[in-house]
Parts: sequence; C-alpha cells; structure tokens
Amino acid sequence: MPTDRPRSTFQSERISTILFTGAAGFIGFHVSLRLPHRGDTVIGLDNLNDYYDVNLKRERLRRLQTHAGLRFVPRAITPNP
Repeated sequence: MPTDRPRSTFQSERISTILFTGAAGFIGFHVSLRLPHRGDTVIGLDNLNDYYDVNLKRERLRRLQTHAGLRFVPRAITPNP
C-alpha cells in the first residue's frame, strides 16, 4: 500500500479560523470544543432558539467561553421573515 497518499484536511497541520453554526447544540458544542485543541480558532454562531432547553444551550456556551481560541456570537444566519 502506498504511504504517500494525501492526508485529509481535518488531519492537516494547517491552522484555520472556522465559522461554526449551531455552536450551542449537541454536535456544534462538541466540535467547537475539539477544534481549538488542534490549533484552530472557532467563531461559533447560534440563535439560541427554544427548539430544546435554552438553559442547556447557555450552559454549553458558558463552558465554551472558558476555552482559548473560541468566540461565540449570538446570531441567526437566516433572514427575518
């Protein structure tokens, strides 16, 4: 098997700034925690809607804000009707 195949972008040594939507949700929270560990800067967006417990989302954001390399912006990216 060849060993010179390209590595995926996720595993690269490149450092990026990543805009992540839904940062207070289950997947967004966990991904937003992981990315700074590899050196990336994360800008997390979330509109904190009430689809499920807003207090749970706020607690996740409180935990995210203690990590360097992560900034949260309370915003929706959809146009207002």
